[in-house]
Amino acid sequence: MADVGNTSLSKGRGGSRLFTGLLVVACAGLSLEVVLLARTNRELRNQLAAERAKPTDWQVQPRERFDSFSLIDQIGSTIEVTFGVGKPASILLFFADGCEACERIYPTWMELFAEPGSGAARVFAIQVDEPGNAAVAHNTLALPVFKVPEHDFSAIQKVLSVPATLIVDAEGVVQRVWRGDLSDAAIGELQTVWTTGLSP
Repeated sequence: MADVGNTSLSKGRGGSRLFTGLLVVACAGLSLEVVLLARTNRELRNQLAAERAKPTDWQVQPRERFDSFSLIDQIGSTIEVTFGVGKPASILLFFADGCEACERIYPTWMELFAEPGSGAARVFAIQVDEPGNAAVAHNTLALPVFKVPEHDFSAIQKVLSVPATLIVDAEGVVQRVWRGDLSDAAIGELQTVWTTGLSP
């Protein structure tokens, strides 16, 4: 009987050792997985930081050309903004709801474009958040407001920061880009374009 007991005990110890070995291997595997996940997470965070820190050439720059693009007006209709011979210059005002810097620039935009223009330039106030819905009349910004269609791939998608004020010539070439507040010189330039057009 003693022999049988010793054999059972020996088998029990062997099974315990096997279980301990498997447990050690599993823990090592999990530790390796955690290390690999941490490394992947770090790489993804670095990529995201690099994307956010890309230089401003990701933004619309002077001398860049706009092809025609679509906008959605306040009744949900799509309009085409085209460029070419006989077209006026365009002033594009980009903003978003809940943007404090945009709230600060609205009075300036309103003062600039409160009076009807001469037809030498056209103004488009473009709300860049929530693409694809009909534009909603803006309480503070009493200008016709437009939105970008949901699946738009035109160059206006490169306007990544708001507020932004752009002057685009008749051919669709961006002449001036201002981000944020407007200086007195910028306001004077915009007034000239609005009243007399863009000098060749």
